[in-house]
Amino acid sequence: MLSSYDLLIVGAGVAGPALAYALSTKTCNKRDAPLRIALLERSLSKPDRIVAELLQPGGVTALKKLGLESCLGELGSVPLLGYHVMRGENDICTSFPEGHVAQAFDNGAFIMALRDRARQVPNIDVIETTVTSLIENKDAHRVIGVLASKAGGQPES
Repeated sequence: MLSSYDLLIVGAGVAGPALAYALSTKTCNKRDAPLRIALLERSLSKPDRIVAELLQPGGVTALKKLGLESCLGELGSVPLLGYHVMRGENDICTSFPEGHVAQAFDNGAFIMALRDRARQVPNIDVIETTVTSLIENKDAHRVIGVLASKAGGQPES
């Protein structure tokens, strides 16, 4: 399958779908149309790891700026107002600045919510494939594509 995209993003963990979503309204210099984006991920199944996620207040603010804060609400995330650290008989309590909260949630569910939001954008294709190598323009020192293969399939570019 030979497809043409303006942007390839390899990896649909936390950063990949957020980046694709953030860039989905940008236009290409050559035409007045949104960037055509391919978001490539080895496995689009829900990550099945025992991992709890804590998104610091700056990350929560970044999600709001990107318009992705609803991804947290869909998870039943738990707001955190600060830290209480204990070591032996000593403890320290600290609060985040007023108006700022962290959020705790299931990492796999958060990744799936981000991927779902990316899938809803018409100019983003979320593709399950394994990137096997880069295609480079040596003269320009730029990556211009990837070679990839689907599970049990032939290599694609």
